[in-house]
Amino acid sequence: MDVRYHQGSPLDHLHQLNTQLISEDELILETLILEGNDNQVLLLEDRYVTMRNIFFIPSARLLKNWLEKCGFVDVKIVDICVTSNQEQRRSS
Repeated sequence: MDVRYHQGSPLDHLHQLNTQLISEDELILETLILEGNDNQVLLLEDRYVTMRNIFFIPSARLLKNWLEKCGFVDVKIVDICVTSNQEQRRSS
């Protein structure tokens, strides 16, 4: 489960994840994305739904660009699906 969207600096976080991998390792990233395929990002000032400290939600295309910029290779988007209300739970 990704905590990328809780990071104030998404590129620094992705770069740090890349440095933790050993040769031939893979990163499987599950995260929120902005609907659409444009190179866009949602920059949040306060809350995203009821979640605090959510800073950036990129489109899938932009997230792929960020990963490549941070040194990841052979980046693939495997699945895009809508998060339902039933999947949401209150954190303590």
